[in-house]
Amino acid sequence: MARETTPATLPLTAVAPAEPLLRRLGVLLSFLLIGVIFTWPMVLSWGHGVIQKGGVPVDSGQGIWNLWWGYTAISQRWPLFLTSYLFFPQSVDLFWQPVSMPSAIMVWPIIAGFGPVAGFNTVTLLSFAIGGYASYRLARAGGLNVLSALLAGFVVIASPYHLQRILGGSMELIAMQWLPVYVLMLMHALERQTITATLAAAGALLLTTLSAQYYGLFSAVYSLFHVGLVLMLTRDWATRWRRLAVAIGIAAIWASTLLLYVWPLDRLGANTVRNWYEVQVFHSMALVDLLPLNMLHPLWGTWASQTLEAWHPIGVEIGATFGLGVLGLMIYALVKAWRQTWPWLVLTIVLLMLALGPELKVSAWQTGLPMPFLLLDLVTPFRNASRPSLFVALALLPIALIAGLGLQLLMQRGRSLVVPLFIGLIIVEYLVAPWAIVPLGSDPRYAALLQAEPVPGAIIELPVRTNASQPMLNQICHGRPLAGGYLARTPDYRPAQHASAFASVWYRTPLSADIFTANLAGDLAALGITYATLEAQGLNASDAALLGSSLNVPGLSLIDTDETLRFYRIDPTYARPGLYPHNDDWFAPEGDAQRIWRWMGASARLGMLAAWSTPVVAQFEATAYGEDRPLTLELDGQPIASTGIPTGAYRIIRVLMPPGTTTLELASPAALAPEGRTISLAVSRLTLATTTEGGGPFVPVRPVLPPGARAPCQ
Repeated sequence: MARETTPATLPLTAVAPAEPLLRRLGVLLSFLLIGVIFTWPMVLSWGHGVIQKGGVPVDSGQGIWNLWWGYTAISQRWPLFLTSYLFFPQSVDLFWQPVSMPSAIMVWPIIAGFGPVAGFNTVTLLSFAIGGYASYRLARAGGLNVLSALLAGFVVIASPYHLQRILGGSMELIAMQWLPVYVLMLMHALERQTITATLAAAGALLLTTLSAQYYGLFSAVYSLFHVGLVLMLTRDWATRWRRLAVAIGIAAIWASTLLLYVWPLDRLGANTVRNWYEVQVFHSMALVDLLPLNMLHPLWGTWASQTLEAWHPIGVEIGATFGLGVLGLMIYALVKAWRQTWPWLVLTIVLLMLALGPELKVSAWQTGLPMPFLLLDLVTPFRNASRPSLFVALALLPIALIAGLGLQLLMQRGRSLVVPLFIGLIIVEYLVAPWAIVPLGSDPRYAALLQAEPVPGAIIELPVRTNASQPMLNQICHGRPLAGGYLARTPDYRPAQHASAFASVWYRTPLSADIFTANLAGDLAALGITYATLEAQGLNASDAALLGSSLNVPGLSLIDTDETLRFYRIDPTYARPGLYPHNDDWFAPEGDAQRIWRWMGASARLGMLAAWSTPVVAQFEATAYGEDRPLTLELDGQPIASTGIPTGAYRIIRVLMPPGTTTLELASPAALAPEGRTISLAVSRLTLATTTEGGGPFVPVRPVLPPGARAPCQ
């Protein structure tokens, strides 16, 4: 290959030069080969195993389910971001979850032919191929020669950051290839200043956002600084105004399109993590994370990981280091070509400062010194963004460009002997040990038994684990809606918010005598759940005994069992309406030989476990504390009645409740009791009865989907 002598410029606005098709194809395949090498031996387990730290497919299993759901939703022509196949019978808004629809569309043929596990591993390989190629083209747009641009692409896709994302198993973060695609399109649009280029850049930003909301939101922040530098360096006022118009156009198209998903805007605040500041500080980069130590290296990785974990435990997951070789090339470029490199250095520093989060950490020690990310937290969406360290992904782009320029300057200044030394050093520093592959599978009975069973309905897997993805892998095989699931943001699950037999098995808490009659079969059947499984592996003796006895009740029949896994069928005819105390509103049950009661404070809620297709009558008995007290009743926030409740005696209260899933709220003036509680009324003998024959639970019908192709259905 002839050495190119293209002037080193590294502009912020540029168009990548035309190149022969065979060279482009060769570059793409070269980075794909690097992906195969740096994920070895993943390709040997392409359709039945994944890379995942901990040996359990947690986030990777979630990503596999996301691909399966994207493929299924598009095939069935269902809403892409709305499902009741998780946390059934509720509907879950998947827009706030890392479903990464662009990845599902990208590997559609692979999912169709070889299954979602192969699709997941293909996404990983394509992150190398597309990410490396896009970074290469970005470097070429910056005026770098072929070899220097190849090095820049390698620095991005073989970086410890990218490899740590692969180890973590988060598919949407693995697919970081859209970041260089967007920055390339942004530079192109600012250079060309055409409608077509503006639309392309806006489309790339939208694609990045739909693939990973973190990357999209952080790319929008990056754009502010990139465009700001461009406008500052543009001397011609006419060109400056056109470039500003392009930037506004990109932002307007991106924001207006996303409004279709986030409207009304109060949904943004509803997804804010309660302790968002603490979570952000925890998931922020510390200064020690920049030390040039590759924690996955075959030679010193174990030592580096143990050393850095002692200083900053979460740092080993961030992968912020970029090595001595890259650092040396950057310093050389900055010294020899300061005028060309300083804008990209500014971007690097800004992005790394944002990665430090809202508060400076040197190691695990928090200094209390506020950082620029805290200004972003003034805007609601950023309080939803709990991982500031992901700004490292964007910082890799200017780092790679500066390092690539350093290599090119060495070549142009006749330092030919030093060039292979730097390239070799970077390759050696970025090497990773062969990965441990986690095999994936599902008990064959999930597909064979539940597909063959004639009774429609959902399934609940006990014990419920909302931080494990194996039940979602099982769902790919049996195709039934799942009461539960593993999502990045666990939704509020209404059936588990009330004291009931269902909540007892959900939380694995013993259910003592209460103001209602416990009926697990009735609760499950009313929710449209017709199958349950109990997995003994990993359960302690008390939980196993609790769940085993809970399932040994009328209405549940054991249909298959072995030493570790039992399958139960729930009789749908046991479905009964149920009204239960809200867990957070009532004091614990108390009782004597005649009755069980619960005290309430100034207000308390009673909720229906499942929607009912006909009106129902709620009945309970109430007595007042200390003196007669008024009782006000509200149904779903609307006042419906008020009455007086005597002290020293119980009064029967009946309320007609409309069809659907409703909440009855009781309110009464409270007083301080001698034991320190503030109480008003005691409620007892809570029942709910249908008013007409033929009424039943109003459960949305969801078809049983065919088993997913190949693994994990073994």
